[in-house]
Amino acid sequence: MAGVFTTPFHDDAPDDDPWGLRAAAVFGPGIGVEGRWAHTAPSDYWSAGVIKMLPGVYGAKTIQPFGSVGAGRLERDGERITFVSVAGGVVTFIGRLGLGVDFRYIHGTDPLAGENVRERHVSFELLWRF
Repeated sequence: MAGVFTTPFHDDAPDDDPWGLRAAAVFGPGIGVEGRWAHTAPSDYWSAGVIKMLPGVYGAKTIQPFGSVGAGRLERDGERITFVSVAGGVVTFIGRLGLGVDFRYIHGTDPLAGENVRERHVSFELLWRF
């Protein structure tokens, strides 16, 4: 699946909502890989990780909870740090078109501009399933 998202609830700059792109490839047992890129005026987030999709509700693959863990790079005002992220959410598909909600926690491994990065993001996604 691939798609776009916006993040209206977050701990980044209060006047700018992150938006970005997401892609995931999930294989037989529901385990796969995902990549995300998000952008705000002061920040760029790049991440890759492992995703686990649970079986769909009612035996169909229409409503599926997921969880993921990953690592990434955060660039803000010329500084870069590495972060780890933990996420969970749900996606629902009608045919190939889908919607999703993603709850993500980002934990920086180093300080950025003298502050520890600990951010919570809630994203809403528009997805396309291949």
